[in-house]
Formats: sequence, structure tokens, C-alpha cells
Amino acid sequence: MRFLPGLSILLAAVPQAIAVYKDEAFHTDYHIPLLGTVISPLNTFFHRPTASSPASLLYSLTNRLVLGAIHPRDGSIVWRQQLATGSVTETEAVSSHTALRKGSDGNVVTAVAGNIALWDAGNGKKVWGNRFLEKTKDLIVLDKEGVVVVAFMNGLVRGLTLDRGDVKWETQVGEG
Repeated sequence: MRFLPGLSILLAAVPQAIAVYKDEAFHTDYHIPLLGTVISPLNTFFHRPTASSPASLLYSLTNRLVLGAIHPRDGSIVWRQQLATGSVTETEAVSSHTALRKGSDGNVVTAVAGNIALWDAGNGKKVWGNRFLEKTKDLIVLDKEGVVVVAFMNGLVRGLTLDRGDVKWETQVGEG
């Protein structure tokens, strides 16, 4: 095998090891490429991408408002979706109004500010999305009833159909 003379110089210039600096120790000593850091244990869980799948993937919604599926065997990213844009400071402010929950049949449901969406857990494609002016507080998926129940910061609670995301019912439970 014959090498070009310039290639050996280029290869010699590549660093042989990359290390974490001492002043960064004990802060965030791990890195999940292109996802961000976990904002809540409730927004990270194992879930089967399909009912017939023998293995689960790790799903997480991060401080950068990225939804991702991670292969637990090697940490590789199976898919990722950027749910909102902005600086890290802006997305961290919005992340207090986020939720990620398991759905049935290999789906996951997200709430970011007032945007509710159902995602295919196997390939990361959006099944449906619905946008509201109110900021979300939390959500729960009721598979047997076919409803996603979304609580908003102002005390409004809405039930969305699991198959299409349409508003099925709504009620006010407090003054906000």
C-alpha cells in the first residue's frame, strides 16, 4: 500500500487522545451527542418501539428540546427530533413546560409549551400535532380510553383523541 507524503503529515497532526479538562470534572462528565442533558427523570424512560419488538429503546426529552431514541446497548442515537429552536438559555426556560410520556402501540407523546405531539417510537416521525396558546403543566396518556389528558398552567384540562389529537373535551379545574 502506498501513502501520499502529505497524508502522513496530516495523520501525524491528528491528536491521539481527547480528554476531559480537570476544571470540568464532576460537572457533566458524559456527553450524548446532539441531544443535550436530561431535564427530568420523568422525561426519560425505556419503551418498546413496537409491540412486537423484543428490546426497548431509551427515550429522552432534553434541555435543548430535542426528543431522541437511544440504543441502550451502545448509546448510539436511533433518531432525534428538534422540537423547538433557540439558545440553550431560551430552551431551558421553555423546558419547565415540557413532558414526555409513553403511548400505546410504540408511540410517545410530547408537550413543549403549548405544542402537543404524538411520535412513532420506531422511526421518530410525527403522527399528529396540536398547538395551544396555553403553556402545558403535565400530561398523561390513557391508552384504554384512547385519550391524552393535558393539564395547562392556567388550570385548563383538555382530553385529546389518541388517534388524531383532536380536542375531545375540556374543563377548567382552577382559577390558574
